[in-house]
Amino acid sequence: MHVQPHTLSERMFAIGTVVFALVGFSYVVGSISGSLAQLRGMTENRARQFWELRRHLRKNHVSITLSARIQKYAEHVLESQEDNVPAKDVKLLSVLSEQLRSELECEICMPHFSVHPLFARLCVVSRVTIHRLANNAIYNKLLARTDTLFIPGETATHMYIVVAGRLVYSRFDSKNDEHKELVDKGEDWISEPVLWTSTWVHLGLLTALTECALMVLDPVQFGRIVNLNPDANMLATTYVKNFIAWINSVERDSLSDIWQGENVSPRVASFMELDENQFRNAKSLAAKLMNWQV
Repeated sequence: MHVQPHTLSERMFAIGTVVFALVGFSYVVGSISGSLAQLRGMTENRARQFWELRRHLRKNHVSITLSARIQKYAEHVLESQEDNVPAKDVKLLSVLSEQLRSELECEICMPHFSVHPLFARLCVVSRVTIHRLANNAIYNKLLARTDTLFIPGETATHMYIVVAGRLVYSRFDSKNDEHKELVDKGEDWISEPVLWTSTWVHLGLLTALTECALMVLDPVQFGRIVNLNPDANMLATTYVKNFIAWINSVERDSLSDIWQGENVSPRVASFMELDENQFRNAKSLAAKLMNWQV
């Protein structure tokens, strides 16, 4: 059976269908070709980057072991960036107002910092303080597998929260017995005392077991920002008095740079509770606390 258009309208419809199919097919083919070209360009660019890296390592006679670690970590970072575009590469972020940028940083940071009861309470007491901390006092730090974050005897400089990966902490007590702890995302925080005293010295060795991402809190900026808001200042004043008193009451062998949330969260939360005398004196204490370094 031979089917063909007979009337003018049928012929116009047939011609329109053919033209539409031709244009649509050309568009699909063009899109596929463009995507393949873009993918090929990305692959070639990545291959060139690794070629340049290997060339640099060979030229400088880098050992095979270190060279392998560097290349493996570089590959991990590139794969991570494919899934999570760095903020510096998102051009429209630069046009946001300071408040919007602060709120955005807060949304990103606080789910991780809220593992600590003090920061969870700050979110309720003074949201503006949390915004300022996220925008001005917190930054990211990456660790490759087997990287060391700090060693015993070093003066502490920052507080850390694990965002991704796993670390192992090792310290020796006065009897030279070794104690090891795993440090994971969503449970623990690292080196909190540096927020409250400038004399905290690391007690152990912290090493990355896997590629890790950390959030780092600057204690100087933390003190400056918290001191701006009276509610946040009062809360922190109460907390630091109880925290320092507790630290001073603990035997040295029981101290650690790692704070296991499941073990210490209830105690830490109690440091923010005011007794009757503290309640009467809280405002005067907050006004006097101008220097956070105890």
